[in-house]
Amino acid sequence: MSKSKGLIIVLTILTFVVLTALGLFIYYSQGNINLPLKTDTNKKIQVQQPKVSLEQKIKQNTYQEIQKEEPAEVINPNISDPEQRKVLDKTITRQSDNKVVRVENGKLIPDKITILQKDIVTWKNFSDSEITIVGENEEWGSFLSIEPNKSFSQEFSFMGTYTYTVTEYPDLTGEIIVVKGE
Repeated sequence: MSKSKGLIIVLTILTFVVLTALGLFIYYSQGNINLPLKTDTNKKIQVQQPKVSLEQKIKQNTYQEIQKEEPAEVINPNISDPEQRKVLDKTITRQSDNKVVRVENGKLIPDKITILQKDIVTWKNFSDSEITIVGENEEWGSFLSIEPNKSFSQEFSFMGTYTYTVTEYPDLTGEIIVVKGE
């Protein structure tokens, strides 16, 4: 190999190394990657607190408190999906002390009950006509008519007081008080 070819190869390699180093210098100097130049041993480290799960919040806070903190997570759905309905039906069957409110002749029996978190309340329609259970501010309820001799169930996961009306009887109101579960 001639001296001129060897010189060209060396200059090519040297040019490549210089351009690579220059490119890395520009990249790092623009702040794209933070390289620690020296360690600060006196620097305080902030530890992120683990996020509390919704289930833990439910045990500690009222519905209204959680709704303010996590509005996207607070849902009291009307169970119309067949798969969700099956799960709810199994829960109702397992729950030995299912709370029942009878709607009969324009009366709620009882009109006020106290339950634990995660308890399920079932409204049974013993009236001659259809009824609709609607929670305060229309945040929960049956939303669909409950035919005579049929029922509607709602799980209450959040502590608090829930008032409701029977749409067909405007003066008929009830109250569910949910206290901290065991």
